[in-house]
Amino acid sequence: MIGAVGRRLLLAIPILVVVSLLSFLLIDLTPGSPAELLAGEGATPERVAELEQTLGLDQPIWQRFGDYMSGLLQGDFGTSLFSGQSVGDAIGAALPVTVSLIVVAYVLVFVIAIPLGVLAAVRRDTRTDRAISATCSFFLGIPSFVVALVLVILLALTVEAFPATGYKPLADGFGVWLSHLILPGLALALTSAAEVTRQLRGALVDVLEQDYIRTQRAKGLPPLLILGKHGLKNAAPPVLTVIGLQLARMLGSTVIIEQVFAMPGFGALTLNAVLQHDFPLIQGCVLVSAIAVIGTTVVVDVVEAGLNPRLRSAA
Repeated sequence: MIGAVGRRLLLAIPILVVVSLLSFLLIDLTPGSPAELLAGEGATPERVAELEQTLGLDQPIWQRFGDYMSGLLQGDFGTSLFSGQSVGDAIGAALPVTVSLIVVAYVLVFVIAIPLGVLAAVRRDTRTDRAISATCSFFLGIPSFVVALVLVILLALTVEAFPATGYKPLADGFGVWLSHLILPGLALALTSAAEVTRQLRGALVDVLEQDYIRTQRAKGLPPLLILGKHGLKNAAPPVLTVIGLQLARMLGSTVIIEQVFAMPGFGALTLNAVLQHDFPLIQGCVLVSAIAVIGTTVVVDVVEAGLNPRLRSAA
């Protein structure tokens, strides 16, 4: 198991290098120059050229990429072109907001999806099952920002049950911290919860139709014991894969959700970096996102191997 994790982590290194190279190339092909934005409207070509030389943008792309990778090996993500702040510091300040948001969203996914998925599987082909499936299809077809706006109108402006915008750190108190994360977390979670519910329902239906489940029923074991000990355990691996893949979707959705709720998180930081053509900050955000997704994939693989002996032996 440890060897398999080590191999996956080693494989992540060339993947991260490729991701860094592709992001570097795509950013370089983007129309416009950060030097022009820094110089402002009406700047002379000489002033723009001077800024490009100062920022190193006049160097060949291979040289700039080499300097960037050399800095990464030393733990230096570069410096923001506009704020002058270290990219590592900027990301470090924004990450706690987004990590808090995603943690709350994942908790809500589990709270919503597991009961509904189990209920739909146990009551398959009934009105309950069809109602749950229709609800999941509904939320899968609605963008997260639309859900966010509806939640703000209903639960923040009309009922005034939760704050409409902003973020409070955990140091200000658990209740205050959580109250600012419920609405954005729910907006972020509903689409993922719908997908996980459908996957859990399908996987659990397949497991409950297996011969060994019929044998357990014939022995007279309690239905809840069969469902918990045998059904959910064997249905978990494919569902865990879907749950792990939801991280990439959530990271993408935070760009909009954090704008709707005025949260100074990683998604908002990434969006501002793109709008300002802040190349070092964009590259740092892309790299951190890739690390998060790859790390989640490794964790999911390890958990799946722990639940499935055949995967352990294959690893």
